[in-house]
Amino acid sequence: MRKLILCATMMMALKLFANPITMPPVISEFYYNDGNWQLEIYFDSEVLGYIYIDSFDNLCLTCSEGDVFFNPGIPFSFDTFYVIGQSWLITAYLINPDEDNLNMKIGEGGEFNEFCEGIYYGGNSSQQYTTPPGPGESIAVQYFYTQGGYPFHIQMKQSPPTIGSNPFQVDTRCSFNGYVFDQNQNPVPDVEFVYCEPSYCYGYVTPTLHCFQTDENGYFETDDLFPMWHNFELTLDG
Repeated sequence: MRKLILCATMMMALKLFANPITMPPVISEFYYNDGNWQLEIYFDSEVLGYIYIDSFDNLCLTCSEGDVFFNPGIPFSFDTFYVIGQSWLITAYLINPDEDNLNMKIGEGGEFNEFCEGIYYGGNSSQQYTTPPGPGESIAVQYFYTQGGYPFHIQMKQSPPTIGSNPFQVDTRCSFNGYVFDQNQNPVPDVEFVYCEPSYCYGYVTPTLHCFQTDENGYFETDDLFPMWHNFELTLDG
């Protein structure tokens, strides 16, 4: 698995992952390659079992260009992941490779409404978005599970893509290193890079988020960050 180099936003920021999710994801991974695309989708019966889906006739895909419907009669079941492409659809799914919001709707007849959180990329550098997928990359969703609390999910990059296996799990990690200096250009040791709740670094969530700090020379290095947008708060002595 190759490492990605992280482009980090260095700013004083609110902690990520503060609120429980309100809408679950269904699209677990999106891969776009020179006009060809694939979506990995998974319907969790524990999360979405309250809704009725008879077949893919009850579902449609949506993007910035509008809604696209599935070929009639495709059977559906919960707790099964599907890898879908253009051949599943009646008309072309016109994805914008630079910026889009890919989602699913549920309904019947002429009434279809969004019921889940989709894949967002381009247009906004935040934890809800990623940059557009590059060559050999996909956009995937990682689930995190807290001890006795709510699960949450984060959208991030995956390289190489893992379409068709392990939905909602991202294997890719990225490298990030550098130095911290004060205003007099002196190296600053023991600076903590905070981007999540401190307990998340010590097994309170699964998978564990990796935390790090500078050494005696002000140097920091990590090879174990999830490839997503990070807003770091640099703290010293609390």
